[in-house]
Amino acid sequence: MDELVRFLRARLDEDEKRLWHMRKQVIDRPWSAFPYDAGGWRIGIPNGQDGFVVARGMEQAAAEHIVVAADPARVLRDIEAKRAIVNEYAEVASNDTDGAYEYAVGWANALGTAARQLASVYADHPEFQDAWRP
Repeated sequence: MDELVRFLRARLDEDEKRLWHMRKQVIDRPWSAFPYDAGGWRIGIPNGQDGFVVARGMEQAAAEHIVVAADPARVLRDIEAKRAIVNEYAEVASNDTDGAYEYAVGWANALGTAARQLASVYADHPEFQDAWRP
């Protein structure tokens, strides 16, 4: 399971790197949802003019959902929470085996299940292994 831990840590590092790159390039300010003149709502960063517009013409609820989901601070918290799960799993991964019924094995199996669920997000990555599917 060391490979799974390395895989997840590398993907989370990549996600964080992309986030910081994006923040430097485009969105160092919070995103907003605001009315679109042609109807519907748009998402972007107001800058006094039109702002950087990511999407236009959607329902207000959809626009607000995307703003929350793409908020850089939220994405960073999400990455950190996933890292915490991976780090917990890394400590007990050697106990993630079938057949034994003791507390340490059960705890490792539970964290292993959580780690495999996290890895499933990256199933399209070339280094993803089918054995990691939940």
